[in-house]
Amino acid sequence: MQSKGLKDLGYEYLLLDDCWMAEKRGEGSHLQADKAKFPNGIKSLVSKLIPGFKIGLTSSADEKSCSGSNKPGSLGYENLDAMDFGSWGIQHLRYEYCNDSGDNRKANSLKVMKDTVSQFSYDILFSIWAQDYSNLDPNLAD
Repeated sequence: MQSKGLKDLGYEYLLLDDCWMAEKRGEGSHLQADKAKFPNGIKSLVSKLIPGFKIGLTSSADEKSCSGSNKPGSLGYENLDAMDFGSWGIQHLRYEYCNDSGDNRKANSLKVMKDTVSQFSYDILFSIWAQDYSNLDPNLAD
């Protein structure tokens, strides 16, 4: 990113989109990185970033990721996942709201994740990506 001049153009985030995680949660139900893509895990990747760049990743307010794969989402694990993201040093979380079935658990997942990441001891950019905003609480922007 630096050698391509992206920093000079204002880019500061490297975002790992959907499917950075392994097919199954690990010990203690923790999300884990896909070992083929990130053999040393996300925390190791964060530690190798060039100063001045920030790293983000994507998770889902569903039981599965939004990619249509079998990768796990954060529904039901919001607090655990948020604490892991914090311990890894994640600075941007793109939280996806997909496959809306009118299930309030998914809409509630957005608020739980937002509230949990807001407790980090550092600033984190929390963004929501949604295919359908009709069931979302307008107070999430507060």
